[in-house]
Amino acid sequence: MNQGASRECRIICSTGAVFDNNDLKTVWELEDSIWAQTTHGVSYTFPELGQSIYKDDEKELQKTIICQDLIWSKDGTSLVTIHNDYGIRQYLIPEEEETEAWENDDVKQLIPFTRFFKNQSMVSSKVHPYYSLYNDDPKHNTVLLASRDVPLQLYSVDNSHQGPICNYETMDSNTERYETAYSIDYMTEKEFLVGFMKNRINLYNVNRRNPVWSIQPATSKSKISAKAIVSCFDEVNFNGDGYYSRCRLAGTYKNEIYRIDTRVSPSQDLVYQGDQTHNSGLIQILNSLNGNYVYLIKRNSITIDVLDRRLNFQRVNQLPLPFNMGNHKFKASLSSQLGLIMGTNAGYLIQWDNDTVEFGGVPRQARTSITAETGCRISFPQRDTHRVAASPDGMSVAVAHENGLSIARLG
Repeated sequence: MNQGASRECRIICSTGAVFDNNDLKTVWELEDSIWAQTTHGVSYTFPELGQSIYKDDEKELQKTIICQDLIWSKDGTSLVTIHNDYGIRQYLIPEEEETEAWENDDVKQLIPFTRFFKNQSMVSSKVHPYYSLYNDDPKHNTVLLASRDVPLQLYSVDNSHQGPICNYETMDSNTERYETAYSIDYMTEKEFLVGFMKNRINLYNVNRRNPVWSIQPATSKSKISAKAIVSCFDEVNFNGDGYYSRCRLAGTYKNEIYRIDTRVSPSQDLVYQGDQTHNSGLIQILNSLNGNYVYLIKRNSITIDVLDRRLNFQRVNQLPLPFNMGNHKFKASLSSQLGLIMGTNAGYLIQWDNDTVEFGGVPRQARTSITAETGCRISFPQRDTHRVAASPDGMSVAVAHENGLSIARLG
């Protein structure tokens, strides 16, 4: 992979101009109209799209819609998106045999299969790792949604339950206020981790309201660290073989990483402490597929840091980015097919192939080098591309950008 190398990217389906407006009512009406046109005359009865309680409230309608989260189903047949219009949407991905016009670059319209709205913004969310529209058992077709001043809640992805399935206890007994869940990730099929302020982490069973395990440092090396927000957990792949790691990593907005182990009495070890002077808090922790390296996505950074687990999480490399992340939450994706791929603020994608990623970011021809190259540039004709997620089979990539959502295939 040479610096400056370029690859082509073909968009196969997109939301088009639906979200390209800063008036929510206009966006929702256009989305409803396209949905009605597309589903009209089809033998299958599609569920009606849910409506926002704010559709007639002029004060709430002037806003640019941004995709906050983007999750593939386990089989790659659908997507769930979380938007800042308080909407949760499911999208069905067109099958290859249904896209005969790909060869002449015709882009299919991407419309919601289902849509429902919360009545307030969501700070964090997490879809069950075994979610799929084709599940026989709907227990996995759920999404955890966290907002301010309310309990953490579990919903069916299509809101077929008509309200939360379960509320989880997050109230601070001292202040009698609900604490905000800033990060959520599944530990097992039935358990999930939640990160709060002051480095506190709870482990919940999906069937129990109260946490089954909790940890918060009694002391800290600094008052700053003691007040840190747990911003993310390391991302792991659930392959359905029944094996789950009980040892996980938790990152904070103070650029720290703690190792937690739910098999033992509550304890957490500080394994990495980065620069705390430039507000470069952790957004995402990605594991290399061979388990040797950890890739850190940070705010206000021009690099992706590479840590080596075998060297006690020592930083061994940095992948240079062609832009400064700023305070925006750009998120990357790592897969065996596509390697490490990420969007930019200039409307294109960058990629480091899997062979490079598995060796700590150093290309094969330069294994002794300590400086990685900027990733291969992938043409993608959009604006700010802040969310990227590779499909489970690694053949396609979902991209959330400034004016919508696209599914693309690398050429």
